[in-house]
Amino acid sequence: MNKKFWTGTIGCLITIICAAQPAAELKRFQDKYPGEHVVTLHNDKSLDISITKSGELDVIRTVVEDRMYLNSKSAPLYSSDKISYSHFYELGDINAYTDVPGEKKYAQVKVTTFVTKDELSGSIFYDDVKSKSFFFPSLEAGSKTHLDYETTITEPRFITGFYFGSFGPLESSICTITADNDIELIFVYFNIDAEGLNFKKEVDKKRTTYTWSITEPQKFKREDNTPPSQSYVPHIIPRIKSYTYKGKEIKILGDVTDLHNWYYDLIKDVNQEASKTLNLWLTH
Repeated sequence: MNKKFWTGTIGCLITIICAAQPAAELKRFQDKYPGEHVVTLHNDKSLDISITKSGELDVIRTVVEDRMYLNSKSAPLYSSDKISYSHFYELGDINAYTDVPGEKKYAQVKVTTFVTKDELSGSIFYDDVKSKSFFFPSLEAGSKTHLDYETTITEPRFITGFYFGSFGPLESSICTITADNDIELIFVYFNIDAEGLNFKKEVDKKRTTYTWSITEPQKFKREDNTPPSQSYVPHIIPRIKSYTYKGKEIKILGDVTDLHNWYYDLIKDVNQEASKTLNLWLTH
């Protein structure tokens, strides 16, 4: 449901933009962002959170991103992309393509090759993080790329934040959470408030939709030896406080006590029996 909403909404926006002739659209963005190589037209994310028939939480994250490339020399430098995923973030289908400009309209060239590989972290010997790498074809001045995909978040405590800043030109960003009414959420704001993100809440009979949007947000500059971007880029961290299933409240991550209880549940059955090898080593 959530993906259909987003793909339909973004599809309408793309159709409106594509109505303009490619050359005219390119000139408009080149004039608006002189000296820039690429502009992100949309950077939209959504979460759909529902309670399954068995009483578990189903969390699906959708990402939609559209970009336009403003000069032919630098456009190919942006052709490579990748999506990371793991056991906790199961990756669904990927839809990626390039809109190649013609005289009067764009021609769509789909990405068909995706390469899967393990991602090795510098601070972890091994984990299960993988990535799918791919290349956007036929990038030139005026080309546009589209990417959308879903991930299923298998651990509801691992919901990631929504970021609204950018290190390059960004036209608009919309973030949406749609959840069953029996799910209670918490939103923590950093470097901005709800008003600054045009926050809206719409309550239906069974579900509630929370929306944050921003147009042409502040562009940030990367500099050496500065604090991490989380310390200054506007973002929201959503958390699932609890949900109610068959009249029973199930706590997830409302406060530190909930976090402690979850940690304890993970380790309470570990090392139930004393290690003979360790005891032998300690006694010598």
